Amino acid sequence: MVETTENARFNVTNCIDNIEMQQVTASVVKAIEHGNTVMNRVKSELSVDYVSDLMSEVEENSEYMREVNEMLGAQGITDEDVLDELAALEEGIMDEDLLKAKSALPADVEVSGASAKTDKTAASSAKTAETASSAKSAKTASPAGERRVLAEPIPA
Repeated sequence: MVETTENARFNVTNCIDNIEMQQVTASVVKAIEHGNTVMNRVKSELSVDYVSDLMSEVEENSEYMREVNEMLGAQGITDEDVLDELAALEEGIMDEDLLKAKSALPADVEVSGASAKTDKTAASSAKTAETASSAKSAKTASPAGERRVLAEPIPA
């Protein structure tokens, strides 16, 4: 009797294990089916021609930026000059924000510690403006026509 009970228990345990394994298999199949559906949708949205055109456009833009960087380098503008100009612009924006914040305060509140341009930043700004004005006339020929280097920074 004990042996029969043990065999029955073993059969029930095997049956439960098989059911659990079938449930896992069904979940995996559903996940694969869902993934395939998503991949088909993405494939229909992205054609090979679209990706090819996009990559060509990225390459053209990269080539244009290389040309601009070469022209800037020929004008004596270094990465340090560009970073100094960026710092000056950021400082100017912070100064404008500080002035706006000060004007919003009541008249009896005193604020100190306003930032001012350092001599180095001012000199860098002057140098960048000077090289930018000389770069204003710089041109480069391209298949799409002539391009000009921007002499003024693009507003943020």
